[in-house]
Amino acid sequence: MTNVKGRVVAGWVACLASLASASPASAGDTSVQGAPPSAGRSVQDSMSWTTTNYPQRSWNPGDVAVTADPRSVAQPMAAPGWVVVTRDSSALGSGACAPPCAPPMESCDPCADPCPPSWAFGVFGHYTYMQPSGTTYITKGGVDGTATTVDLHDDLDTGGGNAWEVGVGVRYRRHRVHLSYEWMSFSGDRVLTEPLIFHAETYPTGEQVKSTLDLTFLKAGYDYAFVLTPKFSARAGLSAWLWDFDQRMKGIDSGIDSERSFSHVFPLLDLYGEYRFGWAHVGLRASGGGVASDRYIVDLEATIGARIGKSVSIDVGYRWMQFDFHETTNQADMTFQGPSISISTVF
Repeated sequence: MTNVKGRVVAGWVACLASLASASPASAGDTSVQGAPPSAGRSVQDSMSWTTTNYPQRSWNPGDVAVTADPRSVAQPMAAPGWVVVTRDSSALGSGACAPPCAPPMESCDPCADPCPPSWAFGVFGHYTYMQPSGTTYITKGGVDGTATTVDLHDDLDTGGGNAWEVGVGVRYRRHRVHLSYEWMSFSGDRVLTEPLIFHAETYPTGEQVKSTLDLTFLKAGYDYAFVLTPKFSARAGLSAWLWDFDQRMKGIDSGIDSERSFSHVFPLLDLYGEYRFGWAHVGLRASGGGVASDRYIVDLEATIGARIGKSVSIDVGYRWMQFDFHETTNQADMTFQGPSISISTVF
């Protein structure tokens, strides 16, 4: 504590010495109010405000404009009880104590886009036209032999379907929580070229079978922006996906109708990246996780978009998703992919 006080006193002495030793001949327009006659003129007009150690975003005294009455510009670095008055902003020399730098600010470009508020609320809608592929193996009561492997494309002619998603998010500075719900629906119609067993029901060769496949995902998660600049942002977080699987096969000729559904929760790791240039931006999103090597989800998407106004964005892209599960003796190995479009807004 003694050393600290000594340094403070030494600093004040150095300031006073530099002010007192200024050349009277060059002081010109500078005067000292409240100082003893022996103090003389203290600061040279030719001395510059400029210092070399200010960070780029710090306050620079050289940016201070002269007021209407130049004599009213007072410098705070005089000795206690003195007020140094100068007619221009170049009065404080390098020998005087420099004003402290301002604290660092949040990285943002006020010319391109104002700094975001601490709190923000957003909503979004997302659509993907998905083409499915892969297989399912759906038993009854977990008994082997009550199913055969069914190919979604070759056996059931399952066509492209719609994947809709709506969600909300709340952001506080770099933190964000989000909640969304997605539903996918596919259907097929095919005359069988070989018998199929689904959920202990046998569909004979030549049977016309109409099938449906529905998937829903309730997603909740948290992520953090570990990189946040005017041009680029990157986020990482965790989420939980509660999924529901429902498959149905109906024989038009025989009247056989069977359906199976079940649910599970998978934990996922989420990564987001976005690069912005003017009103446009490109983005990457990756989510992946599960509970085992045969029970997982991988969801990838690349987008390009444009900002409309200050708060609305429209994006188009391509999405690829792998969904595998193994519940008791039920198995699925499915892939979905296709073009996507989304719209989002932030309040």
